[in-house]
Amino acid sequence: MNRKLSAALGILILAAVIHHFIRSTPSGIRPFAKIKNISALELEDFQSGDKIRLVKRAGEWEIITSTNFPADTRRARTLASEAGNLIFESVMSLSSEKRFENGLSSSSAIRITLSGKKSVSVLIGKQAFGRNHFYAGFENDSKSYLAGGLRRDRLMTEAGYYRKRRIASVREEDVSVLGVKGGEKVLSFSRGESGWDSQIESPKDFYDFVSACLNMSASDFYDKDFIPSHRIEITKNDGTVAVWELARASGGGFCARVPGENGSYIVPTAKAENIVRFFKKNAAK
Repeated sequence: MNRKLSAALGILILAAVIHHFIRSTPSGIRPFAKIKNISALELEDFQSGDKIRLVKRAGEWEIITSTNFPADTRRARTLASEAGNLIFESVMSLSSEKRFENGLSSSSAIRITLSGKKSVSVLIGKQAFGRNHFYAGFENDSKSYLAGGLRRDRLMTEAGYYRKRRIASVREEDVSVLGVKGGEKVLSFSRGESGWDSQIESPKDFYDFVSACLNMSASDFYDKDFIPSHRIEITKNDGTVAVWELARASGGGFCARVPGENGSYIVPTAKAENIVRFFKKNAAK
């Protein structure tokens, strides 16, 4: 028997074994099906030692570490939703030794735990049979399952990916008053149905300033103490107020924070300079 024929026969035998498991073993197990309202999600990569814990409180997500940071709500919600879609499609092995080969050991697996009124933990192993399938199994069990329903690579994302980066995000039409304080100076603009009450000579400079105040996202994390030089206050039509603070970062650039939240941010220099430059030029008027 030549090598090509042997290889083809091997592929057929493997396909037959997989088909046998799919046809003759329980399938369609959803390990997290009973957790209806997810309040916490934990990922632990046994190989790297990395660990992420996300907790939802009053509808908002936090990353729980030695210091708790606000989480990106959209990303946390997406992760929780995808994790809830995990499905064990078929039993691939009943052997504990195969669990080790499939990457489901305590030294190589990724453990994912979802909590609500109860908690369930699952081990995620190696990729299997294409990018959309992988090995998985329950803790303290000998079975290896062929699993799918979520992106395995998402479970290996570092914690920083899930931290909140949005500092301010307010639509212009939702604003009634925009104010900036710096030292003893104050710059304030009101907005009504006909638009902004502004006598600024350069409309472009004004709208660049407004846009930077209302829409600011972090380019990185700073997490150091600093004394703010400018305080931006955005009063909305519904009476609520969004506040954030800006300062020069040590070593150059600009940093920002939201009062009452843990963690600080590095913000885009051009946008921060728009605020500082416009304030300096117009605050005295």
